[in-house]
Amino acid sequence: MQRHVEEWQKDKDDISEKNILTLLEDEEYKSLDYAIRNKPFLTAHKLLDLEKCELHAKLRYVDLLPLPIEKENDNFTIGSGVENAITLSQEDFSDRYAVVKNRSTNEAKALAESGKELLTQGMYDTIHEARREFHSSPHAPKKLGTKNVIASYSGYVLKAEYDGFNEKTIIPQELKTCANINTFEKDFHPGNEWFEMYAFQQSFYSFVYELRNETHYDYVNLFVLDKYDWSRSHKFVLGYNTILRPRYDRVQRLIEKWKLCEESGMWSVPDLSTMEGRAIFRNSSYYILPMMDEYKKLISATTF
Repeated sequence: MQRHVEEWQKDKDDISEKNILTLLEDEEYKSLDYAIRNKPFLTAHKLLDLEKCELHAKLRYVDLLPLPIEKENDNFTIGSGVENAITLSQEDFSDRYAVVKNRSTNEAKALAESGKELLTQGMYDTIHEARREFHSSPHAPKKLGTKNVIASYSGYVLKAEYDGFNEKTIIPQELKTCANINTFEKDFHPGNEWFEMYAFQQSFYSFVYELRNETHYDYVNLFVLDKYDWSRSHKFVLGYNTILRPRYDRVQRLIEKWKLCEESGMWSVPDLSTMEGRAIFRNSSYYILPMMDEYKKLISATTF
């Protein structure tokens, strides 16, 4: 991938771009760790991590240091499972996943070693209940299919990855799962942490698309499914003029911040004199590494 990206950066030719986009859709390549498969690119996720903690971003995406502790994330597994249940045939879904009673048994471990992704019966039921809701909703997109877009900016290759994209209307179709749609809808508004995270991601995608195509789409459809006893759903529309375009400044600012960190070799930790900064520092998976001890010394005791 690195060679294809370097060739495309040099000539911006269609063949190199096609090679990149083809490899991005390769199942073996898609199965690689996020940091490894996205090493040649600058992504929204990298920039969001940089904004939280520069040092964490360096260790994860520049040094490619494996996370010391990687816990099973059932929410992520269910989320990707819902997307795959919607986009894959039943046969292909069965080839990718295995339903087990207990993921810690020797039989389950053997299935995992063979390349299967493990689901409990409860997870499987949740995924297929969400699939039912998706296909029964009049607001859901007719179909989903990953679309990647790359663009060059400030010496980097930016990459956007859409869950779906209607080529006729030029409208992205994004899919998300949540625990409870009623709670999600109540909290999902400008200024809310979760809203701003997704708004930034979609703004970054819009920025990349506009760089590459010299035009923009008018809005993004975000279709959210929940994991309630019976799945419910709701569609949100993020407008170009109201949500996407106003956040371009933040996108550009973080790209330049990444560039400055790389060129200077200086990647800092959050302000450890604040409760928020300490929380971010402690939540990094690299917190347990000996290299972090020098930063821990900077944390003063709280005195009452």
